[in-house]
Amino acid sequence: AEVVTDDLPESGDRIAKASNTDFHVTVLNTGVVAVMAKFELKMTEKDDALVSETFISTGVQIPPGTLASPAQGVVLTTTVMPVLYNLVGDYIVEPKVILTGCDVCPPDLLLPDIDTLSISDYIAELIVPANRAIEPGSTTQVSFSIKNTGAKADTYTVIVSDGEGWADTSDFTPTPLSVGPVASGGGYGYFDIPVTIPADATRGVSTLVTATVTSGGAETPFILTGGVTIVAGD
Repeated sequence: AEVVTDDLPESGDRIAKASNTDFHVTVLNTGVVAVMAKFELKMTEKDDALVSETFISTGVQIPPGTLASPAQGVVLTTTVMPVLYNLVGDYIVEPKVILTGCDVCPPDLLLPDIDTLSISDYIAELIVPANRAIEPGSTTQVSFSIKNTGAKADTYTVIVSDGEGWADTSDFTPTPLSVGPVASGGGYGYFDIPVTIPADATRGVSTLVTATVTSGGAETPFILTGGVTIVAGD
């Protein structure tokens, strides 16, 4: 058997503390006998290896294929329940599929560990503007948005960097810009960065204007980074 797809989080991702989150794997039986499969997520606190919770799906039979009817992937779902188990903070996640129900079953299917999954009331997305070309000697405003998808209002600090020095960062230094408070459940905060292309800039030269956004409320450091490329051109 093998795992053919999954929607497991990347290391550094965050999920909501206030609601359950489902994760899925699709398992394909590449053998010749049916097996029972369960999808397990073991979550261990990063700060205390002795504290862990394990979430496991119900068992599902995965039939083999035949020459006339090739095997089909079967989806297994495991639900992480932070409220029920009082989960908050950073966790190491060990995912695997356990195979049983056969005389000689294949070994468990181990998926790569997730080094850090954060469970928090504070979750957000940084929405970046489109890259653009600007005539030398002209100024453009690049507009960023912060979408607060968490369960609590939050205020964010923003700093800006720019490789060519074309961005006006006066609003962001020496004190970072404050955005918010931004309402929970999908509220938006906005900030603009003026960028001026020098009149003598060579066409085709570009700069990356990067915004680094830090949550003011998160239990552990929560930073979003995004950038927009500005090209000297028309």
